[in-house]
Amino acid sequence: MIDAKSAGSRSSAAPGSPAAPCTGRRVIAPTYIAEMAPAHLRGRPGSLPQLAIVSGIFLALLSAYLIATAAGSVSSE
Repeated sequence: MIDAKSAGSRSSAAPGSPAAPCTGRRVIAPTYIAEMAPAHLRGRPGSLPQLAIVSGIFLALLSAYLIATAAGSVSSE
């Protein structure tokens, strides 16, 4: 198994943790895409994974809020 140290990734995951290969891919893939893109499009492909991450976090928080509101556990203080 490739961990974060041998992959050359500087992630926040512990080197032996199961999340280490995933964090390495999350860093390497956008960098590779940005390097291979034509010069006039270089910033766009690299920002798409970041947009997907932020959108996913927003949708997760929104759905958690809606579920908590439907359950009646959100106070209006």
